Amino acid sequence: MADITPDDLARLLRELADDLGDNDPTPLPDGTLEGIGHMALDIIVTRTKMGIDADGHPFAPYAASYTKVRAAKGRRVAPPDLAMTGAMVSSATVDVQPPDTVVLKFLDRRASEIAGYHNEGTRRMAERHWFDVKRPEELQALAEEAGGGVAVAIEARLS
Repeated sequence: MADITPDDLARLLRELADDLGDNDPTPLPDGTLEGIGHMALDIIVTRTKMGIDADGHPFAPYAASYTKVRAAKGRRVAPPDLAMTGAMVSSATVDVQPPDTVVLKFLDRRASEIAGYHNEGTRRMAERHWFDVKRPEELQALAEEAGGGVAVAIEARLS
């Protein structure tokens, strides 16, 4: 078997993209980008429920005053999970923008604002950078999801 150089692989993928999508620059079959987006949301939600930020660090604790409010409502106070009602996280959705972009966004304007406050922090609220996927193991999982879509496209091309 001959060695394949990165240039050879890039050429093959460009040819595959041309063959699959009538000049569509992505070789991913329908549904793959949406699957990647949903996987990214799952990663974010799971990590957030554990009180871990996008960099893998524990969230800053809630303010003492907010801890009292959460405790009075029977909510977990540590580690922070950013889920008083669940409305913010459940408003997050996947928006596929063909040919090759997935945007994670919020359907509800108020949920989007609250998510931004948590993500960036405010004068009275600690920054808890949560709405991102950037750790190597998370990116690897997304790459494998994309790779599965490419594999399906290659198999279809070869059959």
